[in-house]
Amino acid sequence: PAYTRVDAQIDIPVTSGPGFAGFSDLNDRFGVRWTGQIFIENPGTYRFYVGSDDGSRLFIDGVQVVNNGGLHPFVEQSGTIELDAGYHDIRLEMFENFGAAGVRLSWDPPGAAVGKQVVPGSVLFR
Repeated sequence: PAYTRVDAQIDIPVTSGPGFAGFSDLNDRFGVRWTGQIFIENPGTYRFYVGSDDGSRLFIDGVQVVNNGGLHPFVEQSGTIELDAGYHDIRLEMFENFGAAGVRLSWDPPGAAVGKQVVPGSVLFR
């Protein structure tokens, strides 16, 4: 990889031109992969959302949960997965072809009073 860093959350606004995620030379034709673990406090069915420009995929414990592939402007797709309490491996991949770029990982945990929200950094671990 050209760069390695730790992000507390995956919520990078859509931007045009150089400067994706603060890297001045990331403009067009690049890929990004976030890996780590997500801590699930309450077992149940979780809905995850991935919005991206261009394509993206979300995997939890090696299972593809969201496929938002292809060349497109910022589009959000979602999927569900049943999760036990505890730590689970998580991987989010996205790629940028040309034009604007951005990505956001959100969820709607079971029983949440708030509804859909960006996955908080407090449940993401490296």
